[in-house]
Amino acid sequence: MDITASHDDYRRRLMAAHAARTRLLDRFGTGDRPRPQDPAAPPVPATELVRLVLEAAHDPGDGAPEVGPEDLADALQMIVPIRRSIDSMEYQAVAAARRAGLTWRQVADALALESPQAAQQRFQRLAVRLDQTAGPFGRPGPAGEGRP
Repeated sequence: MDITASHDDYRRRLMAAHAARTRLLDRFGTGDRPRPQDPAAPPVPATELVRLVLEAAHDPGDGAPEVGPEDLADALQMIVPIRRSIDSMEYQAVAAARRAGLTWRQVADALALESPQAAQQRFQRLAVRLDQTAGPFGRPGPAGEGRP
């Protein structure tokens, strides 16, 4: 794989997600939330932005702007970094749990999975998915994390 192309694609995806986030903040930021132009404003979580769009799409009342196709496309685009973040947290939590001595049965129970084998398979799928979407800098997490 050409690392320059990989880096360019990664940068393009980051820029597109940032643009989607900015558009959603401008259209659906609530009155009690500072706009992105305010440097002191606390960041609005991506999950909250998606929730605001979906809420306005479901119930157009409450003074929310009308939801258009571009808003829904931006909300869908925000799902990508949300999923990646959750996948990364789950991967790191399972890796830490295994390093701390939890069994695959305990991991499976904590994740509401049916079996230790299901927990191992899920962990392996997370590793593959994170590697596929990692961009040029690799999978997130502590160095030398390995697969427990």
